[in-house]
Amino acid sequence: MKKLIMLGSLALLLLGCAGMANLKTRAAFDMQCPKKELRFHELGTATYGVRGCGQRSTYVCKQQVAARACQDWVLNSDIKDTARVR
Repeated sequence: MKKLIMLGSLALLLLGCAGMANLKTRAAFDMQCPKKELRFHELGTATYGVRGCGQRSTYVCKQQVAARACQDWVLNSDIKDTARVR
């Protein structure tokens, strides 16, 4: 039983990591900014703010597969130039 619980916990952890990888890939594409320059800020349970390359945007989870694990992220704002936003 303990092994089953541990395997389930590991699976949820991996889903969460994969969800962030999806967000990083999506944000890098949308913002035309390398992943290593992006910074992520959790704004809510399924919402992240992303900053990088002088821009910022907001993403929400479209398809949550488990607690804190998202399969698909959607841009929920216009990409804003942070030089003009203060």
